[in-house]
Amino acid sequence: MSILSRLMGYFEKRMLDEKSGAGLIAQRGALSNLSLSGVVVTEENALQVSAVYACVRVLSESVAMLPLVLYRQNGRVREKALDHPLYSKLHDAPNDEMTSFDYRQVIMNHLCLRGNAYSYIEYDDAGRIVGLWPINPDSVQIVREKKTGMLLYAVQLPDKFGGDYIYLNSENVWHLRGLSRNGVVGYSPLRMAREAIGVSLAASGYGASFFSNNAEPGFVLIHPGKLSDEAYKRLRVSWEDRHKGFEKAHKIAILEEGMKPEKLGISPEDAQLLETRKFQISEIARIFRIPPHMIGDLDRATFSNIEHMGLEFVTYSLMPWLVNIEQSINTHLLLERERGIYYAKHTVAGLLRGDVESRYRAYATARQWGWMSINEIRELEEMNPLNNGDQYLTPLNMTLLDTVTDNSQRTQWEGMERRNISVERRDAAIKNRRRLMEEYQKVFSDAISRIYRRERSDILTAAKRIFKSRTLADFNRFLDDFYQEHKEYVFRNMLKVTETYGKLVALAAADEVGEDFIDQEAVQRFVKSYVDSFTRREEYDSRKRITQAINRAQKNGTDIVDELDSEMEDWDTTRADADGNYESSRANGAFSKLAWTLLGIAFITWVTSPGKNCPICAELDGKRIPISMTFVKAGDQLNQDGEPYTVQQDHAHPPLHDGCNCMIVAG
Repeated sequence: MSILSRLMGYFEKRMLDEKSGAGLIAQRGALSNLSLSGVVVTEENALQVSAVYACVRVLSESVAMLPLVLYRQNGRVREKALDHPLYSKLHDAPNDEMTSFDYRQVIMNHLCLRGNAYSYIEYDDAGRIVGLWPINPDSVQIVREKKTGMLLYAVQLPDKFGGDYIYLNSENVWHLRGLSRNGVVGYSPLRMAREAIGVSLAASGYGASFFSNNAEPGFVLIHPGKLSDEAYKRLRVSWEDRHKGFEKAHKIAILEEGMKPEKLGISPEDAQLLETRKFQISEIARIFRIPPHMIGDLDRATFSNIEHMGLEFVTYSLMPWLVNIEQSINTHLLLERERGIYYAKHTVAGLLRGDVESRYRAYATARQWGWMSINEIRELEEMNPLNNGDQYLTPLNMTLLDTVTDNSQRTQWEGMERRNISVERRDAAIKNRRRLMEEYQKVFSDAISRIYRRERSDILTAAKRIFKSRTLADFNRFLDDFYQEHKEYVFRNMLKVTETYGKLVALAAADEVGEDFIDQEAVQRFVKSYVDSFTRREEYDSRKRITQAINRAQKNGTDIVDELDSEMEDWDTTRADADGNYESSRANGAFSKLAWTLLGIAFITWVTSPGKNCPICAELDGKRIPISMTFVKAGDQLNQDGEPYTVQQDHAHPPLHDGCNCMIVAG
């Protein structure tokens, strides 16, 4: 039985009027959606604005992909409430036709565009929830009964079913609302933002008209005589039929009777079109509280701040929606007697996880300080448990505050294990790792150069073909498809060199602390994660450079292909050399830290390159920290020949900047 059949069978069908004895609180459609730009903004055409579509998609998919779990709380212990009928409805499938992802994606779509999401709650004979069915928010009006004061949801049936209203009681409707002035109905983001969206639609329409005319300014045909109305119409139609549009560009024009064409100049208003469209992307991203880089606007993004912006997206963009949904579930979908026992929670740990190196550093801290066991860590990494892996460590120098004596007034790390490493052994190991770093700079550069040569060739070939008759949007779609395939090529080319180098560095780091064995399985997992991180960094940096080249061409009125060719000219030489130097240094620090973490080393020390001038890192030379910590954090300032140098991101090991060849040592 369909949801519509259920509704018609359960509730009275009637018209919404004064006879119902209900006062209207909110109605669908409401005020005019006509913006000042002259464009009517609706849900359908708003999604035609790429920035709106991207923002709605990011929010909807991000919320929908997070596991939504119903927990049972028993004192300080919690467990998944697998036996509760609501568990499977939230986590797996809310109804017979939709997965949990499908359903929550629809709900978030309604919230993003309409500010309200309605679902019909289906109960069985025992009063248990057996289905949640989304309702089109445009068909819902909220009324309050005058006698009882209870809320009713009037749902209008489609025209083919008579167009009448079905009244649903509040216990049969799960209503999620966004920002609201009265706590009953949420504001419609489309209506609140209709001016910004209207400007985007108007600019997009203007641009489409501009390109449909071959992206050229208008023409005037000058005739020496006077044309009749019929001759005027025939001349205009024949000219447009032969010359309007990309496919008819550059055709020969034959003029009669002394006519001559004159091209009109581009007005200042036309020249501002691109700037307007770029500004509207930021404006719409601001409305939905989406970091611009997540919808393809990379103008103000850097690789060093992307991870922090991603965490801010979780904290400030997603979390309010998640808390809204969780609290609404607890209030409206659980029985009153269940609310102190059960609660719903999204699992966001996956979005908050950093790269492998950051996670291992956090795990080391949690393990050393005794609040996580080996098996708890392995479970987070989706690894099988170990025998005796449920034991917790206790730092040797930790004790109750009232038992502290003068002899125990030591730093929190002095009780950690320290190795007796001879100066000769350490110096030899450091030289070995530095030799590896210098040798593999060229190996990394060669591998990266091959990647950039292929990237440059394919992109320039496509650009020359596309910009002959097509638009920038077509080129951007090509880039999306190209980088989807290209990252696999990058991964294959970088995997072998990184694997070989990583194993050699890890063994040299182990030898530095007197060990001749390292867990190769752990190193292999780290290699794949490291290379995957490189592919993302490479794509991000390349696409940002390409975007900047296109922006320069549009701003200066130069040819896009020429600007791309100029930008990519030295990718396989200068850029590849710089990246090879950076990656050999970065991987040296990353794999050394991995080895020492696996071997239980508690401290590491920063050492600058001997004989090389590194004024930025000078004050870090000799700095010793716990292995799970960072040497500097984003926003820290270092002295650079009397000038402050602001650190762009957290650094747990070198390189700190371009050209940095510093290293870390154990202990």
